[in-house]
Amino acid sequence: MKEINVFPIFKPARLLRNPHLQTIWPSIYVESLPPYEAQQHRLELADGDRIVLHDDQPSTWRPGDPIALLSHGLTGSHLSSYLVRISHKLNNLGFRTFRKDLRNCGAGFGLAKYPYHAGRSQDLLSAVEYIHRLAPLSPISLVGFSISGNIVLRTVAEDTENLPPHVVTAIAVNPPIDLYRSVQTLDSLLGRLYNRYFTRRLVKHIQLLNEHQPEARFIDLPKIPRTIYELDDVVTAPLSGFDSADHYYESASSKRILQQITRPSLILTAEDDPLVPVEMFDGLAFHPAIKLHVAPHGGHMGYRGRRGDDPDHHWMDWRILEWLDQHGRYNSAESTQISASA
Repeated sequence: MKEINVFPIFKPARLLRNPHLQTIWPSIYVESLPPYEAQQHRLELADGDRIVLHDDQPSTWRPGDPIALLSHGLTGSHLSSYLVRISHKLNNLGFRTFRKDLRNCGAGFGLAKYPYHAGRSQDLLSAVEYIHRLAPLSPISLVGFSISGNIVLRTVAEDTENLPPHVVTAIAVNPPIDLYRSVQTLDSLLGRLYNRYFTRRLVKHIQLLNEHQPEARFIDLPKIPRTIYELDDVVTAPLSGFDSADHYYESASSKRILQQITRPSLILTAEDDPLVPVEMFDGLAFHPAIKLHVAPHGGHMGYRGRRGDDPDHHWMDWRILEWLDQHGRYNSAESTQISASA
């Protein structure tokens, strides 16, 4: 895979060079965010589950203007700070944005009988088609963070010949393209704190779903999972049609199909990501439409930079805006021509 160097080098804030500080800082630092003013759309999926899209349309937006569809990471929602920030910045750039809650997340809590997972590309395609019906003239960009980054990559890789032409570009930020490798990292000495944190949050989420619908419980947990692997083995896999956690990881990882991507796509990750080892990207050489940018620092979706390098310290946000400003404004016909000539 071709690594690009067109982006400015990420320079971490002086007190945040440590990758773990970069990773946990967004969860402990409370920042001022724009108020919620989105229009909600409930979308019914093919299996009867429903998800919610949050539509922020700038006053200057007109039919044919660009759209970005953003999806959050593990245990996140449409209210995740990075999703709110980037959506607002894209609105100021003239993009209409849709923030997608994964199944049973955010405003979609209790609307799904099946869990979200890293392979649910059909959910994303259903959202794309729904948005296309609302705005048939507009190009649509896909942006996914962490687990949703893997979903985005699967979406643009699985069936390239039938991928809607209005999907013009994709961005995956710190995507776990090899799910088993990521879970192994969580089982390491340094990864156990993250493993425990995410597992507890996911178990609590399941317990709340059971309390919300006692007559139709999400799933009973006779034994509380202590790791992501255990949870995937007893919850994610059986409720999603996989034989086991291993089967789920093998089937849902995007790494094995990345070579099929032909739409302009950006993968943004960090050398020191404590959750998604950068080694999983080694040796990948694919279509020139895919660009990989590996920042020397940044942790897992941290990228809190020094003051003065960008309009604010969120380095990740401005790289996403740069990419979409260049690749996300084409109409369908122009996008098809670019993909064919890439």
